[in-house]
Amino acid sequence: MPATRPSLAVPGALLILLGSTWLTVGCAARGATPTKGEVGTTEPFHDRWWQYYERGVAWAGIGRLGEAETDLRVCLDLRQTDRRRARTYGMHFVQCFAHRELGAVLLKQGKLDEAERELRLSLAQEPSAKAEYLLQRLAEQRQGVAARPAHLPLVQGSVALPVVAEPAAGAPPAGQRESVVLESVEPAAAGFAISGHLQPADAWLWMLPAAGAPQQLVLAADGAFTATVPAGAALARGDASGPDAAAASLPVVAASAGSLVIDGPDQQRIVHGPRAYYRYKVAASGGVRELVVRDAAGHERGRQPLAGTHAAGTFPVAIENGAQALTFRLSGPGGLLGEATVAVSGEATPLQDRHLRATALVIPLQSPHPAALRVEDDTRLVGALLADGRFQLQDPGADALLARELALVEAGYVDRATAAAAGRRLATRYVLAGTLTRSPGAQRGDVECYLRLISCDTGAVLRTADAFAEDLPVARDDEFFASVAGLLRQEFPVVEGRVVQREAGLGLDVGARAGVVKSMRFHILPAAGADHQAPLTVVEIQDVEAERARTLPVAGGALTPGATAISE
Repeated sequence: MPATRPSLAVPGALLILLGSTWLTVGCAARGATPTKGEVGTTEPFHDRWWQYYERGVAWAGIGRLGEAETDLRVCLDLRQTDRRRARTYGMHFVQCFAHRELGAVLLKQGKLDEAERELRLSLAQEPSAKAEYLLQRLAEQRQGVAARPAHLPLVQGSVALPVVAEPAAGAPPAGQRESVVLESVEPAAAGFAISGHLQPADAWLWMLPAAGAPQQLVLAADGAFTATVPAGAALARGDASGPDAAAASLPVVAASAGSLVIDGPDQQRIVHGPRAYYRYKVAASGGVRELVVRDAAGHERGRQPLAGTHAAGTFPVAIENGAQALTFRLSGPGGLLGEATVAVSGEATPLQDRHLRATALVIPLQSPHPAALRVEDDTRLVGALLADGRFQLQDPGADALLARELALVEAGYVDRATAAAAGRRLATRYVLAGTLTRSPGAQRGDVECYLRLISCDTGAVLRTADAFAEDLPVARDDEFFASVAGLLRQEFPVVEGRVVQREAGLGLDVGARAGVVKSMRFHILPAAGADHQAPLTVVEIQDVEAERARTLPVAGGALTPGATAISE
């Protein structure tokens, strides 16, 4: 074994190659002359900033992120600011959000720091709800990278170069001179994105594809590495000249490698009602067959049929009252691939007088690609929200001014201030603003709905609900929108508690674990058997802890210890 190993420095030849490739792409983009109507252009291409912007947005819409980034950067070279009304020539104006759209492209590429810089620059120059939305998604993505819930890498090892199930600290396992600690395996377009480290750190690591020449993996000082490997590839030790012949036939990342990610209530979160909604993302190059959820006694709580090598979506899981552990088991054609367990606590949904429900306005769905919206999408979302019964929904047709107010929004998505103003005009407490994204396809395709609950008083986004389905048939759209409504209730549930004495005064005995959030309002009800059932007091949550909350009276009389409190 050599005493030295490669560092993170990129060879000069590679830098030259990358640089020449970038210049080639940039020159190709600047010199391209598509005819009118092609690739998102609306007129003959003459290297104008608005044409690069128009074409860059079109590239992004069909997933050509490299071309989109190049065109948007050229646009920004020619024009540096985002504007709702940017003059092109004469009295012709267009909207230009090049910083924002570049931020969206960089976010999709995983370049989070640069994406945040572009999005914040866009907000400073011309505020838009889409930039706010993208920044929120960026923050969620960062949080997911830092601590992804119930993440289970599914990998196979070999005798001579084993994969250690848990990241090891210190010396490699007894009896092994070298080992690969594979810390994560994620599905990627070209196979699997892996990360880990090699022990000892002064070794050489090679990736052996099923076909083609071996590729040396770059190691950090502590032996850490990241790489994208095709299905069926192997990792092998070696030296500067190449992998050891003896190790070449010992795969570390086997053909059945994959991953299972579960996202939903965990850590004894209280779930109100008979079901909880979970998002899942699974992959295995050998194929996936089904995802089954069982409790500690082995009773089935949910089953999701799967097909192909990867799948993702949202599905309900039956919940019983009391604390419980739910185990998600992923299986493929060859049997069990792996499992992950979450802990929740179920409670019955409180009985709520319908007159105490929070009033809400549902504004029309927005989309990054308006052509993807279907005529029935708004009706199906509203129908699902009505069936769920969480809110008293205001008919947007009740005020003719609403349409005019929303028509003023040209930035792509109704911004929070406009939504809140529309809600106040109709005397509602909240506005529900949804963003719908669909992949192309008439009969089926990927679909995601991101729903924001906006306070009309402050314009703040109180809660969000994000449902996703991969390769969804049109016939299951109603089921999808029902999951959106269910997720929103899960994030903003009806909560019942009691008024209790606290150090700093009276408060409630329910908190964040039960779904209580700041600005949520509670009705304080009279004692059982009283002559009237109207609420005595309305309070608003000012501060939330795990098991209790501090309130501020909004209307009515004083609080009484022991009184029942139920959220609006």
